Amino acid sequence: MFNDLLRQLQDFDPHARRAAIIALGKTKNPEALRPLADVVLKDPDPELRELARKAGIYIQRENSSKVEESIRPRRRSAQPEPAPQPRGPRPRAAVFLEPEVEDPGSTELDLKEPQEPGRGPVRGKKYNVPPENRQRARAYTENALSDHLDGKAARAMKNLTEALSLDPNLVNDDYYTNIAANITGLPADQAVQQIVDKSSRDRFIGEASRAEKQKKVDDHLNVVRKTTSTDFAFEMFIFSVIMVVGPIIALVIFLQGINGFLNTVVQSAATRPVELDPAIYEFQTQLAGVSVLALIPVGVAALVGSLISLGIQMGLVHLIATRLLRGVGTFQHLLTTVLSFYNRLLPVLFLVLALTLVVTFFSQFSIVTLCPALVLVGLSLYILGKTSGKVGEAYGFGGGMGCLAVTGSTLVLMILNGVASYLVLQAMGVVLQDLLSLPSLLPLPG
Repeated sequence: MFNDLLRQLQDFDPHARRAAIIALGKTKNPEALRPLADVVLKDPDPELRELARKAGIYIQRENSSKVEESIRPRRRSAQPEPAPQPRGPRPRAAVFLEPEVEDPGSTELDLKEPQEPGRGPVRGKKYNVPPENRQRARAYTENALSDHLDGKAARAMKNLTEALSLDPNLVNDDYYTNIAANITGLPADQAVQQIVDKSSRDRFIGEASRAEKQKKVDDHLNVVRKTTSTDFAFEMFIFSVIMVVGPIIALVIFLQGINGFLNTVVQSAATRPVELDPAIYEFQTQLAGVSVLALIPVGVAALVGSLISLGIQMGLVHLIATRLLRGVGTFQHLLTTVLSFYNRLLPVLFLVLALTLVVTFFSQFSIVTLCPALVLVGLSLYILGKTSGKVGEAYGFGGGMGCLAVTGSTLVLMILNGVASYLVLQAMGVVLQDLLSLPSLLPLPG
C-alpha cells in the first residue's frame, strides 16, 4: 500500500497526487518525508506543493524523535554541514523545517474524493515543469505522431499519456492537442479529456489494440488470397527442375571425380610392379560408359522423394499452425511461400555441393575439403532456420511460432518413422521366425 502511494505521487492527474499526499500524511510514516519533499520541490501544481509541505510537517510533529534521522541526508562525519545557499533549490532536509504556527489539526489531511475526477491539467494554467521533463515530453509527443502515422493508435495513446504526465503545460500546446485530436478522432478538448480520464483512455487503448490485430489479420488474408494456383504451379515447376538437374550435376561431378581418381591409381600402378585387381579396370570402363541421360532416373527419383518428404512435413506444419497455433493461412499459400524461398537458395546449395566434390577429388581428400564442406553445412543450417521464418510469414505469426510448427512437425515425423521402423522390424522378425521353423526342403546327405 505504501509503495502504491509513492508511485501515485508521480501520476499526471493532480487529483490522484493530492489523494496520495493526504494518504501519506495520514500514515505518519517518516519514510514518506523524502518523497513528500520531492513533491514540494518539483510538483508543477503550487497547491499540491503546499499540501505536501503541510503533510511533511504533520508527520514531523507525530514523529518528533525520528525526524532528524529520517530527513537529514547522510554526510561524512569528518566534514561540517555546509552552510545553506542563498539561492537555488532548497535541500530536502529543509523543506519541512520552516516555521509553522498552525495546529496539527489545521493541516488538511482528510482524504476526500476529487470534485472533478479525471479533470487533469487545466487549459490556460501555467505549470512549473523542469526543462528535462519538457524535453522528454516533447520526445514522447513525436513518438506518438510516428506511431499514429504507422497505424499504431494504442501505442500513440500511451505516448501521449506519458508526455502529458511529464509536462501538463502540453494542454495549452496546439501541436500536442492537434496530434491528440487526430489520434482519437475527437475535438482537441475532448481528446485531452480522454487522455486524462483513465477509464476512457483504457477503453480507447483496448479498442485500438483489437482493431490493430484485426487489421493485421485482414492484411494477411489479403496476401493469402493473392496467392493463386498459377503462382503455386510456377514455383512447383521451378522446384522440380532444380531437384532433377541439381542431383544429376552433383552425381556427374562425383562420377567424374571417381573416374579421375581411378586413372591416377592405374597410372601410378603402371610405374611400379603392382598388379591391380581386374575389377578396378572393369569399374573404370563402366564409369566411362555412363551418360547424362542414364542419370535422369536418378534425378526423377530425387524429385519424387523430395516431393513426398516436403508434402508430408508441410502438411503437418499446416495442421499444427492452424489447429494448435491459431495461424491464418492456406496449405497452397504455405507451399508457395516455402517453395519460393527454396528456389532461390537450392541452386546455391547444389553449387556449393559441386564445389565441395571438385575440391575433394582434386585435393585427393586432403584437409582442404573441410573449407567448402563447412560452407555447405552452414548454408544447410541457414536454410533450415529461415524455413521457420517463412512458415511464420505464411500464417501471419512470427518466426518463433513458425519454429514451433516446424519443430513439432519434425518430432511427429521422427515418431512416425520410429513406429514404422518398429513395425517393419517386427514383421521381418515374424517372417524369419517362420522360415527358421520350416522343415528343410533339401534332401539329407547319404
